[in-house]
Amino acid sequence: MSLHKFNSFLINVLAVFILFVGYTSTTNLYEPYSLYLCRRQNINVQQMECLAKNIYFEARGEPMVGQFAVAQVVINRVKSPNYPNTICGVVYQTNQFSWVKERFHRITNGKDWANALNVAYSVLTNDKPYSKIIPKTVMYYHTITSHPVWDHSMIRVATIGNHVFYKMKE
Repeated sequence: MSLHKFNSFLINVLAVFILFVGYTSTTNLYEPYSLYLCRRQNINVQQMECLAKNIYFEARGEPMVGQFAVAQVVINRVKSPNYPNTICGVVYQTNQFSWVKERFHRITNGKDWANALNVAYSVLTNDKPYSKIIPKTVMYYHTITSHPVWDHSMIRVATIGNHVFYKMKE
């Protein structure tokens, strides 16, 4: 069994456990395994959890490619001098993501949380071929049902699932 399949298996087992026990932001049931994975890949667990939370709250229920695109926007921002230089800094930056503004932080679906962890891990390790589904210049997105005031000042790059992705006009 390959390491990636084994990792996915363990995360899915964890998801079943979380479904029965529940998960809150203060509970780190998956942490020992994530620490193991992150140490092997030099990934900070807290940064991975911030990315997974953003994927979970912004894109759960989306196709995997949409979850990867949402995650990639965060990574693109981290690499930009116009945003904080950490994943958690980008995710928790004031007025950037609706779930942070609403202060809704309860993870209630273990399967979706496991998927978010898988996507975050894959993006941070460049493990999936579509982990870079959108260009590095894409820094913004919104759902297809919302119409933010800023969307007219951007260049629309793609619509993936229920999200529209943008880059700055040059």
